[in-house]
Amino acid sequence: PGGYYSWSDVRDYYLKALTSGTKTERDTNFAETFRGLGQLMHLVHDMSVPEHTRNDGHYIPYIGYEDWVESNPGAVTTAAASPTFFTGTINNIASFIDTNQYTGTDPQITKDNNTIGLSEYTNANFFSDDSIFTGFTYPSIAGASKWVDNTNNRMYLEKTSEGVAVKHLAAVSWLYLYRWQKFPQYNEWLPLGLDSKVYSDYAALLLPRAVGYSAGLLNYFFRGK
Repeated sequence: PGGYYSWSDVRDYYLKALTSGTKTERDTNFAETFRGLGQLMHLVHDMSVPEHTRNDGHYIPYIGYEDWVESNPGAVTTAAASPTFFTGTINNIASFIDTNQYTGTDPQITKDNNTIGLSEYTNANFFSDDSIFTGFTYPSIAGASKWVDNTNNRMYLEKTSEGVAVKHLAAVSWLYLYRWQKFPQYNEWLPLGLDSKVYSDYAALLLPRAVGYSAGLLNYFFRGK
């Protein structure tokens, strides 16, 4: 309903923008070209959102990672100053998203690897609200440890192995100690969630790739002479 903005459609708009006989036709097709490019880049940076890469449906109104990023534009500005670019082989635009290097069994392959697809990096290393230690093998309980953040006296899980290190991987419920004292039989089931400190740490790692990989698609589009 919103128009035609696949990769091939947008390439066609660009060709028409350069070759059409009238200025009106050229201007119209340039407008469609850049609108379409924005939508294609949107698909790439959506792969930096854990909910999108971990089969976690989220609906409006929804307070989660994307909402946090929208409310903290400074994080985007910081990421744009130091983007992480895709350095792998570009066979087509899907290369920015999934290179089939991470298959769900070896998250270590995502560490310090700029040749890996953005969805692979996100899926292997970060949680969405409804996929904390469920639905996917990684991040795993074995790769996480508890610690207390003295800035807000809250307990968190930290990931130091099995891929990318994340200081605030998940937040422990404020009721954890009460439940541990009153219901020790449930101690192994740690009540967890994601808060602003978690989202901030996620954004510091995910946004530079969202910016860099999207810019890579833009460069790839205009690679011709």
